[in-house]
Amino acid sequence: MIKNLIFDFGKVLVNHDLQPLLERHFGDDEVSLIGFHKILSDPKFINMCDRGIIPFDKMIDGAIKRYPEYSDAFTFFKAVSYTHLTLPTT
Repeated sequence: MIKNLIFDFGKVLVNHDLQPLLERHFGDDEVSLIGFHKILSDPKFINMCDRGIIPFDKMIDGAIKRYPEYSDAFTFFKAVSYTHLTLPTT
């Protein structure tokens, strides 16, 4: 039974803005940044994240297999996303 449900519309608990994180990895490589962003914004990828269909680590590992050209970016994303996404934005 669900006892508590938290809505975080103001990015108080979770920072939903991935752009600074992605820019940190890609730097000036805008072509790769745009390509990686397209993968992360794919409705199928978003659905897996939002619904928790598979654990985050396994989802990222699967993405690395599907998009080997972005394996270093997914590895970086996997390593820092928990910390980055769960800290307040202030």
